[in-house]
Amino acid sequence: MAPTDFVNVWAAGQLVLQGNPAAAYDWPTHKAMELVALGHPFEGYFGWHYPPTFLPVAALLAKMSYVPAQIIFLVSTFCAYLFCLRGILGERTGFFIAAAFPAVLANFIAGQVGFLSSAADRVRSCAHARRIGAIGLERAGLGRADRRGRHHGAVAQPRRR
Repeated sequence: MAPTDFVNVWAAGQLVLQGNPAAAYDWPTHKAMELVALGHPFEGYFGWHYPPTFLPVAALLAKMSYVPAQIIFLVSTFCAYLFCLRGILGERTGFFIAAAFPAVLANFIAGQVGFLSSAADRVRSCAHARRIGAIGLERAGLGRADRRGRHHGAVAQPRRR
């Protein structure tokens, strides 16, 4: 089996299940667990660069064997990616456009966390837009509001769907 980026997630999860979550950040220990995951040596290293808050997700996935865990991870994060892009595009065709994007295939082949990153970025941007709207765009330096709270300037208040 060829190594993919997901091996770092599974290896970190195994270290958490063994009661040593800090070892995910110790590169030699983490690399040794990656070798266990694949069952053979490989060149390079897939480092664990994620915050500790992602370790419970990694541990949940590591309760399964490597291949089923990778499939479940990719399919579930792909679904999150699709729904987030549909939210951006606003129509059902957004599913097809998002799925047809060439990087989707590359993400599946490399076993990357790109789908999860895209979905998280969308959630963050929505939360940020609502927070900016709530505190007033003038405080963020993006415009001004009149006495009735109507915003004017470089950025309009986010629409609610």
